[in-house]
Amino acid sequence: MFLKRKKEVIFVEVGGYIPKLRGFQEILSRRPTFYDILNFLAEKGKVSAGVFLNVFPSNLTLSEIWEIKRVIKILRDRGVKVVCKLQSGGIEEVFMSEICDKVLTREDSIFFLNGFSASLSSFGKFFSKIGVKIEAIKSGKMKSIPDLLTKTEVPESIKKDMKRFFGEIKQALISESKKFDGNIFFSGVKRAKELITSDVIDVITSDSEEEIIRKEFGGDVEVVYFQRRRFSVPFISGTKSKLAVVNMNGVIADNPYPNFINPSYFSSLLMRLAESKSVEAVLVRIDSRGGDAEGSHILNEKIDYIGKKKKVFVSFSSVGASGGYLASVSAKKIFATPFSAIGSIGVFLIKPFISELLQKIGIKTEVLEEGEMSSIFSPYKKLGEKEKKVLEKIVKDEHESFIKKVSEGRGIPVEKLREIADGSVFSGMKARELGLVDDIKSFSEVLDEMKEGKDLAVEEYPKVSIYDVFFRNIRPSFLYDSDIIFVKDIAFEILRGGRRFFYIAFFPVQLERL
Repeated sequence: MFLKRKKEVIFVEVGGYIPKLRGFQEILSRRPTFYDILNFLAEKGKVSAGVFLNVFPSNLTLSEIWEIKRVIKILRDRGVKVVCKLQSGGIEEVFMSEICDKVLTREDSIFFLNGFSASLSSFGKFFSKIGVKIEAIKSGKMKSIPDLLTKTEVPESIKKDMKRFFGEIKQALISESKKFDGNIFFSGVKRAKELITSDVIDVITSDSEEEIIRKEFGGDVEVVYFQRRRFSVPFISGTKSKLAVVNMNGVIADNPYPNFINPSYFSSLLMRLAESKSVEAVLVRIDSRGGDAEGSHILNEKIDYIGKKKKVFVSFSSVGASGGYLASVSAKKIFATPFSAIGSIGVFLIKPFISELLQKIGIKTEVLEEGEMSSIFSPYKKLGEKEKKVLEKIVKDEHESFIKKVSEGRGIPVEKLREIADGSVFSGMKARELGLVDDIKSFSEVLDEMKEGKDLAVEEYPKVSIYDVFFRNIRPSFLYDSDIIFVKDIAFEILRGGRRFFYIAFFPVQLERL
C-alpha cells in the first residue's frame, strides 16, 4: 500500500531585514537573501498547490517588491493559489499584497500610505562654520551633490527635478496597481477596516498563519519553508553550462566588497567569466548610484569585452544611475523595473580646502611644490584660476566621454542625448521611453530570456562560502556596515583629505524606502 503524498503549500516570509547579497553573516545565520526568495518562489511555487505570504515591514524597495510580484503573477497564471497575511506596513507591503488572490489582516493593523518623501540637506553653512571650503566643478546642471555641499539653501531646480521624478514613480505605482485604485497609496494613515471598502483587504481575522493555511488550502497539506545548506565549497562545480549572475551593489569605489563595487575586484571577476568555457552567458545585476569615474569606465570596458565573446545583459534593481549606468551601456540589453532610478548622465569634481579648519585647532600647514600642478588636489591649498580651468576641462571631457559611450551603446544620436544628459534621473518607465533601457522586466524574467529554453545552471558571483569563513584574509572582509548614505561618504572623504575627487554619482538624498 502506497502513502498518498500531501499537497505542498510553500510559506514565504517577506519582512524584516532581507539581505540583498549573500555575505559572511548570512552564511552563519542562514537567512534567505532576496534572490533566494525569488528562486524559492519560482522553483517550488510552480510544483506546489499554493503559496502563503506572510508580509510585514522590510528593507525591500518598490523595485524589489515588484520583482517578487512578477514571479507570483506567473504562478497565479498557472493556477497556483496565493494567499497573503498582511501584518502592517506601508506602501511597499500593501503593493506586495495586491497580487494575491486573498488578503487577510488583523483588526488592529495600521497602514502608512503617505506617499513619498525625501530629505534634502544643504551643507554650505556647515562647512563654512567649521572652516572648510568646498571647491566644486560639475558638468550637467542637475548633478546636485556639488550644490548641496557648497550652497546654504537647496536650489529650486533640484527640488523641482526631484518632484518630477516623484511624479514618474507615482504614475508607475498607480499603473502597476490592478486590484484597486493606486491613489490609495497617497491617502494617509489607514486602519484595516478602512481598507476593506477600497478592496485592499479582503478579510479581517484574528487567526494565526497556521489556521489561515488550513482554512484556505485544506487541513491535509504540508507546509514547506525555505531551506538551504549552511556551507558550500566554491571550487567544486558541475560540468553543466552556466548562466553567471554578477551582483554589483553599492558605490563604485576602491573599497572592499560587498558594500562597494570595487573596480579591480569585479574587473578580474568579469574577465574570468569572459574566458570561462563553462559560462555560456552573463547577467550583471546592478544596484548603484555611481561613484568613481575611472572605475565606472573600467567596468564598462569589461562588460563590453564579455559581449564580444558571449551574451551579456544588465538588470537594474532600484538604482542604475551615473557611474552605475555608465558601466551598463556596453551590454547587449539593459532592463529595469518601473521604479528603478535610471540615468543621471553627468560628472562632478569636489576638492576641499581645510587649512582654516586646521588653524582653528593650532595646526598650520605649508605646501611645498615641485611642478606647476603638483598640489592641484591638495586640501591645504585653494585652486588657482589656471588650475580651475584645467579641472573644468577634465570634467567637461569626462562628461563628453560619458555621453559618447551612452550614444554608442544605446544607439541614441549624441545631439538628442544631450537633451537629457544633464544629470537628471528618470524612472524605469520613462527611461524605456527615452531609450536608456530596452524593456521593463524583473530579474527572473531576464533570466528566462537569457536561458532561451536551455537547461543552464544559474550561479551567483561573487561567491561566499565556508572557504571565506576559515580563510577570510584571502579575500576582502565581509563585516562592513551595509547602510551607506552617499553624502556622508563624500563628507568623510572631505574631512579626511582623501586624494580621489572625481565622481560620477547620483542621489544627494536618502529616499524614504523608495
